[in-house]
Amino acid sequence: MKSRRHEAIRAARDVYAYVRIHKKAESMKKIFIAFIIMSIVLGGLVSPVYAYERIRKVSTKKPYQEVPSQAMRVAVKKHIIQNSVNGIFNLYDKVNKQTRGLLLSKIQRDVGKVGVFYYVRTNFQDVRTKESVVIDFDIDTRAQMVKITSVHIYSVNGKIRYTFSNHANRVYMTQHKR
Repeated sequence: MKSRRHEAIRAARDVYAYVRIHKKAESMKKIFIAFIIMSIVLGGLVSPVYAYERIRKVSTKKPYQEVPSQAMRVAVKKHIIQNSVNGIFNLYDKVNKQTRGLLLSKIQRDVGKVGVFYYVRTNFQDVRTKESVVIDFDIDTRAQMVKITSVHIYSVNGKIRYTFSNHANRVYMTQHKR
């Protein structure tokens, strides 16, 4: 009797592990039917109600919640305000080797994703040269909170400085060395 009970418990654990991995509705229906059949074969040691509750509990767990794009844009705006002096956001330009004084024009609506990181693109105008500067704010959301990790100049007057490779690395254009 003990061995049948241990077999039933082992089978239930295996099925539970399978459900946790796959979490598909069709496979859960099949597993529930398998539990009923196993319950009948093993003489009622595994309750179908228990099996259903176990499957329902696993399938209703919420998956990882992504941070909404609006929250990322708000975080970027707060970062710009906190790091601005009299409304001017200062950023060192590695190409021109000078600090640019930038005035925010617009935070773009779209949020991009490269690898595990997100980026928010913003439009600025250089106060001194009147050039249009597009800046990427890199964001890490892995800890369920928004953290700005780096700031890069994406383009100046429409001349793009870098793009992304297939492996989520920045590839700088040949005409602009960092």
